[in-house]
Amino acid sequence: LVPASTCNFVAEQFSELLESDDGDVEVLIGCEGKPFRVHSLVMKVRSSFFKAMLSSGMQESRQQAIRLPSLSAQSFQMFLPFVYGGCLKGEVTDVGL
Repeated sequence: LVPASTCNFVAEQFSELLESDDGDVEVLIGCEGKPFRVHSLVMKVRSSFFKAMLSSGMQESRQQAIRLPSLSAQSFQMFLPFVYGGCLKGEVTDVGL
């Protein structure tokens, strides 16, 4: 078994990765297209929605930007810490990723 302190350290490192601005894909959220830089590998590993989108030969897998106009920027911003660090803060009601 992996000690909890090691798991926390890994989660912290991934959370720091989210805060960096070196993601390789830009996700444009909502009608206004608010940009979020993310790492495609992290998104594919942590979300079956993004894995299907980024790995299946869909148009999005060949582009540097993904448009998700039906999501709210606030919900996606709350979703990302869970994807990267395993922590969900606040209440998310309209994210189906």
